[in-house]
Amino acid sequence: MGVNLFKRIGTPIKFKTAMLNAKEKLGYEGSHTKRTESIPAQIAGLDELRKQGILTDEEFKAKKKELLAKM
Repeated sequence: MGVNLFKRIGTPIKFKTAMLNAKEKLGYEGSHTKRTESIPAQIAGLDELRKQGILTDEEFKAKKKELLAKM
């Protein structure tokens, strides 16, 4: 995995999160972007991002609700 540097965007993490969420809503599944993790593993990963301050509590709760609805 690489690192993306968004030097000219004020809130790069929020921008990237919004971009990835929009991509997911469109149903894009590129060959290298498919998730194979279980839903509980995905939620645990999101919780780690929340603890690191990358995701807000609201973003975490929304994504968790979306994932749980898929179970």
